[in-house]
Amino acid sequence: MRINRKRWVAVEADPLIERRLMRELGVGAITAHILAGRNMGDPAQVQAFLRPRLADLMQPETMCGAPAAAVRIADAVERGESIAIHGDYDADGVTATALLVEFLRAIGSNATPYIPDRIDQGYGFGPESATDLAARGHKLLITVDCGANDHDAVRAAVAGGMDVIITDHHEIAGDPPPAVAVLNPHQAACGFHGEPLAGVGIAFFLAGAVRGELVRRGHAGAAEFDLKSVLDLVALGTVADIVPLTGQNRILVAHGLPLLNESRRPGVAALRQVAKVGVPVRCGDISYRLAPRINAAGRLSHADVGVNLLLTRDPAEGETIARHLNEENAKRQAIEAQIFSEAKEMFEKIARRERLSTIVLAHPDWHPGVIGIVASRMVEEFNRPTILLHVGEDSARGSGRSISAFNLFEALQACGEFLEGFGGHAQAAGVKVRRDQIVPFAIAFDAHARATLTPEDMLPRQRVDAWCEIDDISDTLVRELSMLAPFGFGNPEPVLATRDVPVLAKQVVGHDHLKLRVPWRKRALVVMAYSRAELLEHIGSRVDLAYSPEFNTFGGVEQIQLRVKDVVIPDL
Repeated sequence: MRINRKRWVAVEADPLIERRLMRELGVGAITAHILAGRNMGDPAQVQAFLRPRLADLMQPETMCGAPAAAVRIADAVERGESIAIHGDYDADGVTATALLVEFLRAIGSNATPYIPDRIDQGYGFGPESATDLAARGHKLLITVDCGANDHDAVRAAVAGGMDVIITDHHEIAGDPPPAVAVLNPHQAACGFHGEPLAGVGIAFFLAGAVRGELVRRGHAGAAEFDLKSVLDLVALGTVADIVPLTGQNRILVAHGLPLLNESRRPGVAALRQVAKVGVPVRCGDISYRLAPRINAAGRLSHADVGVNLLLTRDPAEGETIARHLNEENAKRQAIEAQIFSEAKEMFEKIARRERLSTIVLAHPDWHPGVIGIVASRMVEEFNRPTILLHVGEDSARGSGRSISAFNLFEALQACGEFLEGFGGHAQAAGVKVRRDQIVPFAIAFDAHARATLTPEDMLPRQRVDAWCEIDDISDTLVRELSMLAPFGFGNPEPVLATRDVPVLAKQVVGHDHLKLRVPWRKRALVVMAYSRAELLEHIGSRVDLAYSPEFNTFGGVEQIQLRVKDVVIPDL
């Protein structure tokens, strides 16, 4: 019996391609199998993947809308116009806002960050924000990580005397809004079409296009600005937004991560300290430690605190903001735990009565800034597309998360008649629905899922990149696999698997971590199953293991250990 009920799915690969990679690249059999299983059969392609170069970044001007946007922004810079940067309140929106503000200020522009209040103003770019910014005297408004479907807001901005440039990476439902320029790789004519950039990635390429335009005009400040200096913000926002770490994203993150190791930004250095993130900073540190703290401000109070953290040059201010974000994150965790407990109880009661393929739950007391995280946890727990709603007086707003086999954005489009609004992409979205339409929407949403998903899609899976024996693990293999980093969505950490592994010793360490020792090359190898202490009493003399091998440094000594992804216990 499999304790966590996952189905192991082994990745297949062409043996001929494996042998070619082994011969031409000099890598071992396991590494070659993993590369071939990820459709990297050309040695030149593999070399480019393993050594991502900034020289391979696409030209900013090939992004649809970038040339027109660059001209309009360059004009604003030269005329001294006030420019507003309207961001979203998650880590992607916050980093994108900070990036453009830092860039524009560095070249002498009057740029002002603006992030709406999540609770009072809702999701995305709205008419209220547009009217507010126009009243403040801004002549140019640039959105980041929002705006792709906000026609009313763009019209309100134009009516207030502002030009609007939209930069967004969310799906466009219908025609784009009537802005001066719309930068979004989802546009079919875009040179970046198919590149799943985060909002901060699009902001980076926009900055590149503006810099190029100003350099052509002889602007000295633009020529002196090094775009590589903001790649730390790009890495932070890209990893936080869980976009695929392939193609352009891989290059951006690979070169941005090392900058996060430095203390160039006092706010980031302070945030690393309170989050207990050491060196080197890895993608997992961003996903589970840094990004949640940046997001906490936008979830519970106001996201402009996160922008200030990234822009400050004062170490004392950075420490103050970082401590505040750490406290907000602790509050968020407590609220999240309460909502998760209530949501689980609600769904389990419903599930006893009905066989549902989806989860749609609503409650007036659920905090709207936290339900997106809880939706993710519900997906992990039940492996079903999930939408959680905070119910207001007339309507409900919420967040949805999905499983890999289910396109959430397309599902919302199919159920659009029941919704007041929605936006997002295949795996995550925000929705607004009238109170009296919550139940009809839930029924239609589940019906769409039943027509789309197969029973196999509903089973949690554990990907296995390669089968091997424990004795196949070596320093060379671990170093080869580390070359595939940075790991994240779209480029997952390699998972190896071994059947019938003898267990020499077992114990619980820390709060709830299971530590095993297994035989390895006439020695014992440490196997860590984090947060799996409940398995201790079930572990017998042998187990099947799915794991990622890694180096663990303790007392100055570097040793291999196996980090467990899944355990199968025979005869249970």
